[in-house]
Amino acid sequence: MQWSWDARGYGRGFEVSKKRWALFFERLDKTRNILGQCASQNPEDPTPWAYLIMVSTWFSDDIEEREYYFNQAVERDQDNWAAHMHMVIALSEKWGGNNEQMIAFAQSTFERAQEGSDLPIILLKAYIEYWKYLDVFVDMSDEAKQFIESEKIKTKAIEAYKKSLQSTNHKDSASSIFARYNASSWFWITKDRDKLRVELDILDDKIEDIHWRWAGSEGELKQAKSYAMQN
Repeated sequence: MQWSWDARGYGRGFEVSKKRWALFFERLDKTRNILGQCASQNPEDPTPWAYLIMVSTWFSDDIEEREYYFNQAVERDQDNWAAHMHMVIALSEKWGGNNEQMIAFAQSTFERAQEGSDLPIILLKAYIEYWKYLDVFVDMSDEAKQFIESEKIKTKAIEAYKKSLQSTNHKDSASSIFARYNASSWFWITKDRDKLRVELDILDDKIEDIHWRWAGSEGELKQAKSYAMQN
């Protein structure tokens, strides 16, 4: 997956050259084939299906195909973090989906998630994607600010956080570090100093700027750490 994306490079779609796009899709096609082989050889493993969601998204396949891969993944592991995270991106407007459906998906994921699991943080991931879309992709910075400052949104985000990483039932799993990347990014974006400090303290040296790349706050980790340490 990373090998495919490296061919494209980071940046907005219009900034990518035709040559890079061609190499990206060439590699992505090979990636899809390899993941298909992995799914066949390891029929109980949700991982290939979870990553096929992103392949399908980057190929601009129909939403139905992305949903098919998601359903295959959760049939094998109903709480699979990668499948849910990738489905948020697959449903996002910037990748041909609908942001309202994306948030509805994340909200339903939060509601059905077990107390203490990582999954409720998927709601924060969806909120970040929506905020970033407004702020960066359609140049609606005022609307983006209104969204993250909405008491309703902030309250729901805290509810998700309390049900997940702050729950007494929570025990770190292999996916918890990714949940914490997204949670810390959200608390930086919303300037919730106390919760940002908690997450950055737990992450300690396990977070670098690149880890916020997908979460939305890459390049701002130094400022965030400085902000979190203020009284």
